[in-house]
Amino acid sequence: MNADRPSGTITLTRASDRRADRLRRWKVIFDGRQRGKISAGDRFSMELPAGTHELQLRVDLASSPKLTVAIKPGGLIELYCEPSVPDERGFIAGWKVLKAMTLDRKRWITLRVEDTTAHDGTEHQEPD
Repeated sequence: MNADRPSGTITLTRASDRRADRLRRWKVIFDGRQRGKISAGDRFSMELPAGTHELQLRVDLASSPKLTVAIKPGGLIELYCEPSVPDERGFIAGWKVLKAMTLDRKRWITLRVEDTTAHDGTEHQEPD
């Protein structure tokens, strides 16, 4: 990261207690470029230039919806992700998984902002 350009940090935590996709690593995409992968129970951190960035997680043909975040200089944004499919078993659960794999494949992964605070404790506004 360029020392002259202000930056902030994005930290992504992936659920560890979900059965779906437990053995698969998800691609971490910032601004259209793959920046790494995240496994179940892992934490991924990246320093990015201050400003607006688009984040998406992908696995094969499935993904999360795109999420836009605004990073302030010195800021920290904490994100959380998990599979959207239920952990339940049985006939109905099977239909839910089938629906998620076909009709809802762009929402296979849930991605949400957990906390948006700067290192000095000031709050950041989430984009609308």
